Amino acid sequence: MIGRTAVVLRVVTPQVVEEYCALTGDTDPLHVDAAFAATTPYRERIAPGALVVGYMMAAAAAATGDLGVAVPSLGFDRLRHTAPVVIGDRLRVDYRVVSFADGRGHADIRVTNQRNETVAVADHVFRVLPR
Repeated sequence: MIGRTAVVLRVVTPQVVEEYCALTGDTDPLHVDAAFAATTPYRERIAPGALVVGYMMAAAAAATGDLGVAVPSLGFDRLRHTAPVVIGDRLRVDYRVVSFADGRGHADIRVTNQRNETVAVADHVFRVLPR
């Protein structure tokens, strides 16, 4: 289990952000209102942090989905959004299992954009349940 990795690539399009916000009810004007966002220090719309966390979960599934057992997420420790994710960003999610004992594991996650800037990090805590 230790050393399992996955890389997930995603592009943050206007459609993805709009659909995510509609699905979740996240109506924060930073995400949905370009005119409002232009008046903030970000100068443009930013993606919801929870969308980025969803991409982290896609990487977790890619790293462990072929095990043939249930691998539920127990959550994230030290989850941080370290830089804004803006419309048009191309994200790379790197996932690596760093510890595993007694059916419980930890994976380091790093999300970077096309400029190789780190935009999010986390320690993913998960279980492996036998069938």
